[in-house]
Amino acid sequence: MYSLGSDFSKFHRDYVKLSQGEINRLRSLKKLNLKRIEKGLEKYNVEQLKKLKIIDTREQGSVSMNTIIQAEENDYDIDVAIVFEEEDLNQNAKYAKHEIFKAIEGEFGVFQEPVKEKTNCITVRYQNGYHLDYAVYRKKTAIFTGITATYEHSGENWATRDPSAITHWFQEANKGHEMQLRRIVQLLKSVCKKSSMELPGGLILSVIVNDVLRNSTIGVDRVNLDITMYKIVKYLATTPFLSRTIQNPVHREQFLTHNEAEKIKVGNFYKLMGEKYEVIKELEDPHHETKLHAIQCWGNFFEHPYWDSLLKKQKMSLDAFFQLPVRESFQLSQQVNGDIEESIVTKFAISPSISTNNVKIDAKIMSKIGYLGSVHDYIELGKRIPKGVSIDCEVYDTNLSKPYRVFWKVRNTGLEALRAEKLRGNIIEATSITEPTKFHGNHYIECYLVKNNHVCAIERIEILVE
Repeated sequence: MYSLGSDFSKFHRDYVKLSQGEINRLRSLKKLNLKRIEKGLEKYNVEQLKKLKIIDTREQGSVSMNTIIQAEENDYDIDVAIVFEEEDLNQNAKYAKHEIFKAIEGEFGVFQEPVKEKTNCITVRYQNGYHLDYAVYRKKTAIFTGITATYEHSGENWATRDPSAITHWFQEANKGHEMQLRRIVQLLKSVCKKSSMELPGGLILSVIVNDVLRNSTIGVDRVNLDITMYKIVKYLATTPFLSRTIQNPVHREQFLTHNEAEKIKVGNFYKLMGEKYEVIKELEDPHHETKLHAIQCWGNFFEHPYWDSLLKKQKMSLDAFFQLPVRESFQLSQQVNGDIEESIVTKFAISPSISTNNVKIDAKIMSKIGYLGSVHDYIELGKRIPKGVSIDCEVYDTNLSKPYRVFWKVRNTGLEALRAEKLRGNIIEATSITEPTKFHGNHYIECYLVKNNHVCAIERIEILVE
């Protein structure tokens, strides 16, 4: 299977996951709204001779788990648990929540729709799109010293529930799957939001994906997110008799699919995965193992303009590669400030089958204390590589049969490298290379596989040094 590597990760990073800056903005909005709720409670207390006071708040849902994705028209859902002392909410659950609803209703301004009192929360929706769901909890103080206090959630009845338990479960599950669970859930949510079917929310998707990874031999590929994504979609599409009943991951005796409508949503999700698998299953066909075909498959899967743009770019690249003269297709050797940048085409001919071959580079970032991560990890996280470390590069995957020769080119950019006359660009033959990070800038490393004096595969990785 051809992996799109950084191109796939770029789609997730730039067009699916919500940026940290935007998440921080939502958290600021949450804080402003909590202040308004406190003002509403103060007014309600004076009018009704009550002593209602929020003693704690807990972030919940997709913001706390960081599975939130980019939304059109700013339609973001912010889940917040507001906690009160038990003695202040000693009525039945419905009446207690209604009191908080009345306090909130009287304080807030202009909305798309009135404040809503729902079974499990109180919803405030603003004209600019986002809405907040406030879940009401009460804290039961322990009678005996040393016993942890418990929390109860206001639904149809008071139910014992830790307001942070689901978030803690997800964080541990994500760690257990090498921090890839969150990314897969975000990608699946982006697919679901384009469907007209009624589909489950992010928590149920998280439980489903976690169970697949726990109970199968799929595992995760930390470098190639698309390979993990493909395997999970294939599993969901081809495994018979998948259960529509989804357990609560914290309280296994409880169910997230508490009624038939929720079970139908899960069944719809399995159906959607079956439909989506049909458009990507050719990725495993060795006769179609090219970058161009992989882009087409994932474009059909996600239905996002990013893939159309990438497909156009790849086609133009191939046209330039095969149709233009060599001098226009490849930059020939040139000298800049004493450093000669070499071109592979001055050394070897280009194989006609180069577009069907691939090579992947394993680029490890190493410091004096040990392994810091891969270059692909840093690219995915939007981080720059620190100075004073080294990058160990070697070929870890290719569909080109041996024997072949491995060549490398390291090219630096920026004023620091220019002043030191270390732009480099020479091509060397080696099975692996180790390169120090000495200069700030956007550098790159290229790898070429040569067989029968023809360049048969090329790969480039960007090296962004802080």
